[in-house]
This record gives sequence, structure tokens and C-alpha cells, in this order.
Amino acid sequence: MATGWRAGAARVDMTPPLGVGLTGYALRPGPASTVHDPITARALVLSNGERNAALVSVDLLALSAAHVATVRAAAESCGIPAEHLLLNATHTHAGPATVTLRAMGPVDPDYAALVPRWIATALVRAQERLAPAMLSFGTAPTAIGINRREARKGQIVLGRNPTGPYDPTLYALRVARPDGTPIAVWFSHATHPVVMGSENTGLSAEWPGAACATIEGALGGGCLALFAQGCAGDINPQRRGGIDVVRSVGRECAGAALQAIETAQPVEGDAIAGAREIVPLPYLVPTRADAEARLAEMERQQAAFRAAIAAGERPPHHQWYADEMVAWARDYLAAAEREAAPCPLEVQALRLGDVMIVATAGETFSEIGMALQRRSPLRRTIALGYTNGCVGYLPTAKAYPEGGYEIQGALRFYGTLMVAPESEALILAAGERLMARAAE
Repeated sequence: MATGWRAGAARVDMTPPLGVGLTGYALRPGPASTVHDPITARALVLSNGERNAALVSVDLLALSAAHVATVRAAAESCGIPAEHLLLNATHTHAGPATVTLRAMGPVDPDYAALVPRWIATALVRAQERLAPAMLSFGTAPTAIGINRREARKGQIVLGRNPTGPYDPTLYALRVARPDGTPIAVWFSHATHPVVMGSENTGLSAEWPGAACATIEGALGGGCLALFAQGCAGDINPQRRGGIDVVRSVGRECAGAALQAIETAQPVEGDAIAGAREIVPLPYLVPTRADAEARLAEMERQQAAFRAAIAAGERPPHHQWYADEMVAWARDYLAAAEREAAPCPLEVQALRLGDVMIVATAGETFSEIGMALQRRSPLRRTIALGYTNGCVGYLPTAKAYPEGGYEIQGALRFYGTLMVAPESEALILAAGERLMARAAE
């Protein structure tokens, strides 16, 4: 029988050496040239005496399927099954390349191979520190983000859409010792960590890292803060700029997190239950004519880049981007001529007492995240993206006719094809099904 909560938390530094490729943007000036703040893996292990669960946060754009499999194997040896292990990437766009995205920084294989070992180390250390604990859950308003799908001259561009979907809520789980001193704060909000743009070549955990540092400084006592990225596929930060703005946005978010834990109410019960499922999402397969048109477009761009580089109007490394886009277009044409296997999307539900976490392995639109919350059998529900891998963008069905980067552009970097509009309904059905199982 369950005997009440026990908890332990730990962090491991994963900061790579300078010179590694950065990811999240194409056409960067170069690889990592400085370190603004550390890149870390953080783990919170929870136990009720009968079952164990773990919430992991990594300061990376995404984890690969191989990373997830390796960490799961290590966690199993610690008594944490895959259904109870939640691996969330904060999605910083100032981190090292750990997944292959076309034209967005080469992956250093030696560094990438160490990532799951660092995560496993954090898990082991956290489990070694298990001690009696109390859990409480709270929320607070924040407005650090804004919907980015702006209609401009009849097109959807990456801009500002103040009337678009956005969840202005920060969710927080406070974990404390019986005397009230903090062990950890696990908190979540949905906003892209892209305060710094493509010109940045400094390694950084971006605003989530700054928020964690602020929370830890405010609470002291060895408290560990862990950030989990929400469904931020169409949400950007309100403010953009350099590292000073990153830290300011982080402090703003931390203020909401501290408010949330101050007003948090105890988590009821100590149940731990989880469920996960691979959901096959159909792809949008182009016609041969459409694919040939995209190839011609990319070849024209390649020629234009080559001419601009020769004229000194573009730096030489921009040629790599143009060449990669042609390579994508050729793959796109090949895909038009064969039947595409479905995209394997993992969806997970994890119950901790009367708190439910539902997570998707993609850049899920905020509206889908809020719809998942509404379908939950538990009132206290948090929806996450970027969890247990990342297959690319997961838009709402109604976004497809509108177009925009998430629909028409990002597929060039993530792979070859875009998932179909029916994906939203499949994700919602799977999330509802898994949450019901975890709540039984």
C-alpha cells in the first residue's frame, strides 16, 4: 500500500565545449562562441512507497528517439517504468544540436552520446535523495507570451497576434519537506524560448533557465527548480532581445511561479499512475506537380545564394542552407511518388495524486493543449509539448488552410512531410483515452 510521498531532486551540468553546433535557427553566424549560462539536466523523483515516477527537464531543443530509449532503460533499473517517466525538453533555441534538423547546426555525436548518461545520472542522484515530502499545486497568471500567427497582407507570418489562442497561466508543483523547507519547484508555461534570435551564438538555457535561477535564488535551501515546456507551437515571447532581456523575461516568469507556490493547495492523495501510446498520424503527401514546383523553387534559391556569395553579399556558410533545402525538396519529390508510413507520435498521461499531466512529443499548438485540459477527468491538469521526443509541429486542423511557417515551412527542417489536419482529432482522442486510464 502507498505510504505517502517521498521526493528527491538533482541536476547535472551538460554544458558542451565551445565550437559545438547550435540549433533552433538556420543561417546562424557560427557555432557556440560563448556560454551565457549552463545547460543542465534536472530530475525530480517521486515515490509513494509502492510506485515511483520521475519528471525530467533538459535545457535542449529536443531529445531524439534514441535518447529517450536509452534513458528509459536506465530508469527501469531504478524502478521507474516508461509510463511514469516524463522527459521534457525546455526547447531552448540557444542550446547545442542534439537532434538532426536540416540546416540548423550539425550534431556533435560525442556530445549527443553523453546526453542520456547525464540524464540517467540526474535520475540516480535524485532517487538516492528520496525523503519524506509534501506536494502542493498552484497556478498564477503570466503574460510573457503571445500568439505569433499574425495575418499580414493575406498571409500568416511569424509576428504578433494578440487575439490568437494563448494560455496565460503558469502551473506549479511545490515539493517540500515536512517542515516546509523546499525540495523542488516543478513549473510549466507555454512560450517558445526564442528571446534571442538567430544572430546569437552563446549557449543558454534561455528564459526558462533564467526563471529557474531566480526561483532557486529566492527560495534557497538547496531548492531545485525544473521547467517543463507547455504546448508552445504557436506562442512566442512578448519581448525579444539579448541576454539581458532573456534574464528579465525569466525573472518575470519566476515571479508568477513564486506566486503560484505561495497560494498552492495540497495535492490530494498519493496515487501514481501512467499510460502512454504511439499514435500513428497520417502525412500530407504532395502531388508530383506540387513537389516539382517546390524543387524548382529551392533550386532557384540555391542559385541566388551562390550568386550572392560570389558577390560578397552573403557569407559562404549560407551555401550549406541552400544546398540542404534542395536536398529536402528532392526528398519531398521522392515522397510524392510512394506511400508514406504514418508519423509515430507518442502521447503520455501521468497522474500524481489529483494532478494530471498530459504530454505530446511535438510542437503542439496551444489550442490543442487547452482542449486536452478540458477533456481531462481531473480538474488540475497540465498539458505539455516537447516530451519524450519531438516529431515536429502539431497544428490545429483549422490552421492548415491559413498556412504559415508551422504548416508550410518547418517541415523542411524536421523531416520531409507535414502531418495531416486529421492529426488534431487523433491527438485529442488519444489524450482523453490515456488520461482516463491514468485516472482509474
